[in-house]
Amino acid sequence: MTASDIHQLLKARHARDVYVPECKTGSTYMHQIVVLDGWALKTSYAKPAIYGYEIKVHRQDFLRDEKWKKYLEYCTDFYFVCPPKLIQSDELPAQAGLLW
Repeated sequence: MTASDIHQLLKARHARDVYVPECKTGSTYMHQIVVLDGWALKTSYAKPAIYGYEIKVHRQDFLRDEKWKKYLEYCTDFYFVCPPKLIQSDELPAQAGLLW
């Protein structure tokens, strides 16, 4: 499974919402921008939510990653998304969910 495959699955998951792959938090010319692998705005009047996604297709990438903490201020819910069993739920920080 590739990152592109996962983007397609997230796009389908948010078919009725706004889904943006490789979502930047500012202009490309800014030096402090953050780029989320995926960002979605749930279209709901009753319970609006903003989802941030960090896609992982290699275990080492997950183990070394520290940049995801910067994403938290841009979403109400944050998830790591990976192929099945690449990441285990007991390895996650409290602020993150997991989607296989």
